[in-house]
Amino acid sequence: MAIAEGLFWGCFEVVFNQQGCLIELSEASQLLGQDTWWAFKDRLELNVQVRGWNGYLDRSIPKPTSATYIYTAQTASPVNSLSPSPGEWNQRESMVASIIYLNCTDPISIGIERGDTTHKTWQYLTKKYKS
Repeated sequence: MAIAEGLFWGCFEVVFNQQGCLIELSEASQLLGQDTWWAFKDRLELNVQVRGWNGYLDRSIPKPTSATYIYTAQTASPVNSLSPSPGEWNQRESMVASIIYLNCTDPISIGIERGDTTHKTWQYLTKKYKS
């Protein structure tokens, strides 16, 4: 598939690029504010969980450093690896952060900074919309 080619599957659209896919939720499920929080949260968590990336939301997959990571093989780890290489971690962290950011109708007015980590953004949103 070409870069940024998309497929629509019911409640979300899958946008493919060379690194993987970004999930774009349907407009009704995107985060607009308190009224759409629960639909957004439910669908985002499910989409992240099925990829094995929920550890980026709760920081249970810590960022490895070159000093702490042992390079045992030259092959890539599985996408759901709990111990990715530093480069893999950066890529997957960016994917999850992008999924959150791109599924907010107006991330700036919500208070999301594009450069924040997934964990920081998720903590902020959870605290802001906790009821």
